[in-house]
Amino acid sequence: MKQSIACAVVSCAISCAAAASMQLSPSEWMDTETSTNCPFAFGTYANHFVFSIDFVATASNNVQVAFGTDSDSDGALSPDETGLLVAWDCGSWRICGPAAGESFSHAPATEAGAKRLEWDLRNVGSRIPSVLRLTENGSPVFQALHANPRPWFYDSNWNIMRLTARGIDDHDAEFSVRMRNDGTRITLR
Repeated sequence: MKQSIACAVVSCAISCAAAASMQLSPSEWMDTETSTNCPFAFGTYANHFVFSIDFVATASNNVQVAFGTDSDSDGALSPDETGLLVAWDCGSWRICGPAAGESFSHAPATEAGAKRLEWDLRNVGSRIPSVLRLTENGSPVFQALHANPRPWFYDSNWNIMRLTARGIDDHDAEFSVRMRNDGTRITLR
C-alpha cells in the first residue's frame, strides 16, 4: 500500500501496513512551527535503519525528525513517547535520547547552506545496533558514535514518527518513508 500526502511544507509517502491519511497545515508566518505525525512499522526482517535530512540550513531554523511508540494511540508522538530525536537546531545537529537522557551535538564549520545528514544504522534486527555511519554532506560527523551506537538509537516497537519544521520558508519540502526488506529508508527534503 502506498499513500502520498502533499502539503505546503511536507509531503509524506508511506509503504507499510495501516498508514493513516493526514494533512499538514502550512505555517502562516515564517518562524512558526509546523509538524505532522506519520505512522509506520518496521519490517519483520529489518536490519538496516537509514534516513537522511535534506534542507537549506540557517542559524535560526530548526528541522527535526522524532521516532517513538504511540503508547496512548492518539496518533501523535508526544515528548514522553519519543525514543530518538535527530534535529538541526539553530546552527548545529542534535541527537537526543528518551526524556532527559543522553544527547549529542555537532556544530558544522558552516551553519548556513544546503545540508544533508545521512543516518545509516546496521544490524538492528538483533535489536542491538552495531554500526552507525553519520555524514553531513558526505563527510563523517559524530564519529565517536560510529563504532559505539547507543541501544536507544533503534526500537522495533516504534510505530510513529513526527516531523517538525520551524523557520523554514522553502515550500518544496518533502518527507518520505519507504519500508523495504533490507530495512527502513526515510528522506527529508
